[in-house]
Amino acid sequence: MDKRECINLIKQHFEIQSSVASLKNPDFELKSHIFFYNNLFKEVNEIRILRVKSKNAKDNIMFDIYYVSDEFEGLFHGYFRIKTESDSANKIFEDVSKMCTDLSEYMYYVYQNSELLKIYLISLDIQSSLEQCDMQNDAGGFEDIKKSIYKEIADYDQIELSSSILDRRFNKKNIYNFIVFNSKCSEIVKMFLLNLLSNKYSNNICMVNWKSKFKNYIYVNSNSIYFNGNKQLSVFSLLDSAVLGSFVMFVKFDFDFEGGVNSGKTINKR
Repeated sequence: MDKRECINLIKQHFEIQSSVASLKNPDFELKSHIFFYNNLFKEVNEIRILRVKSKNAKDNIMFDIYYVSDEFEGLFHGYFRIKTESDSANKIFEDVSKMCTDLSEYMYYVYQNSELLKIYLISLDIQSSLEQCDMQNDAGGFEDIKKSIYKEIADYDQIELSSSILDRRFNKKNIYNFIVFNSKCSEIVKMFLLNLLSNKYSNNICMVNWKSKFKNYIYVNSNSIYFNGNKQLSVFSLLDSAVLGSFVMFVKFDFDFEGGVNSGKTINKR
């Protein structure tokens, strides 16, 4: 199913309600920069703009979309934050990003990454969808990842660690430099970078130099993100687990932090 077909199917089975009087007849074609350049929304830090819920009321799938007035040069001019408001919505959105800048791209991304949503759009019954969908509990897997990360840290001496781990004070600068050298990042990478810039994950991520020898890290290039070469494991689940489990995830950009991509040049932010 292509993007247009997917969005049309979602619109058939979900109702979109505006939470802002001046925002009439909203749809999933909204982009965050439209709000950023609207004087009405420049005065607010965050505001709920939409409520989305299943047309089949008994399924109780409901989530809100907030607009957050913020910007980061080269990545976003304001962004959307998704907040689930029911247990069934939690299940649909549990392994995906909760932030985006383009709603149609986001809903297509959710469809591609949520088996439950795929099944629901066919069966239109959330209970039967839950029964069909193998909702595996990855808690044990994340505990294994946590142990592997801590074991790896213990195996390095202080000199190796200090030459590999980057100063967190420069996270924004490193993200900025990455964007400069990869101006056409995919939507999934943009969503990941947006998460990295949020306060929610700031204490649970640590960037490492491209030349570091770490084996357990989230790899990021201009088109994709994955952990340890495993493209099936949700990196957004990893981020949430890092917060809940109070441990650190290492992030390595396909980018030389002392310069550009294979360029050897150094750039400074502003």
